[in-house]
Amino acid sequence: MDPTKNSIDRSQSLNPCNPQSSVNDSVDTDPPPIYCDEFGKPLCLGKFDDTQARVATDPQASWLQEISPYQKTGFGRGRTCDPMQLGHIVNQTGSRTHIYRYTRAIRGSNEAMLDLFSDITVEDDFGKHHPVPIVWGRQERAVALILQDNVPDDGSLTLDRLRLPMMSINSDDVEFNQEKYIYPKAKNYFRDAQGRPGFVANEGGIERSTVFGVAPGLPITITYTMYAWTRYEEDMHQIIEQVLPKICPLGYISIRGVHWETVVRLDSSAGDMDNEPGDQAERVLKYQWNMTVETYIPQPITRNKAVLNMKTDVALTTTEGDFEEVIDKIEVKVEDDRN
Repeated sequence: MDPTKNSIDRSQSLNPCNPQSSVNDSVDTDPPPIYCDEFGKPLCLGKFDDTQARVATDPQASWLQEISPYQKTGFGRGRTCDPMQLGHIVNQTGSRTHIYRYTRAIRGSNEAMLDLFSDITVEDDFGKHHPVPIVWGRQERAVALILQDNVPDDGSLTLDRLRLPMMSINSDDVEFNQEKYIYPKAKNYFRDAQGRPGFVANEGGIERSTVFGVAPGLPITITYTMYAWTRYEEDMHQIIEQVLPKICPLGYISIRGVHWETVVRLDSSAGDMDNEPGDQAERVLKYQWNMTVETYIPQPITRNKAVLNMKTDVALTTTEGDFEEVIDKIEVKVEDDRN
């Protein structure tokens, strides 16, 4: 029965709330990290004292500053201060906290895709298997390789038979994948079963004194196009039956420096079979696969000193004054040789 306007519903429709904490101030009081100095120079590059390169960003200063009519530069400069966004491929900053290197992730993806289809074979009428060569490059380069041995050296106009079957693969485009982006502060320390970081180094004669953190990396998608040419339809059927199991529903490759799973996705496929080549041309069957690789570009590795000694008191009460007293007793000792 529904309650009337004169009745009192004493039942609780919601769960009661927990008592309000006695600590009113937020525990998370740390400000955002500062990566730039007052001149807009990344702090990881050291102190920056070149005032000539400073650009006025204050509206009052920019309007009152005298500008010569002959001045053509000095109105803007880069201010990418986050060490993870500098985009360096060598350690040119002298930073002790970030390690830069050329990861060759895109090159590794190309090599992995070429290796993925390097074991394709065709079987002849006598049961003998012949490997199908695959080259890196667009179809123009593959066609040139097919035809370069087709003309004899004796100067005659006769043409030899084409050396088929043959395959080629090439990369079309590299794009940033916004949907899989992860904040680079989410470091992976490759911890073991006991929770200890697994990516460490012994420095200064102290064991496990340096801990390295690996960022998730920048997610990218690389599109590929692969072609196959055969003379006989049966050869093409054999190649198709070997290609599809490798990438359907997903294929997998491994790239050095990428600790995430890298997948190969089939986007589309199509055949171009000329059934009426004429009496002068030789029939060549052609097939095409369009694929996408979802991988990552590794970001700089962070270098941190390990906490060697730590003492912490445990409070039995939850009042704000007791928390402040315990926080004052915490002692943390960190060996750091950055400065």
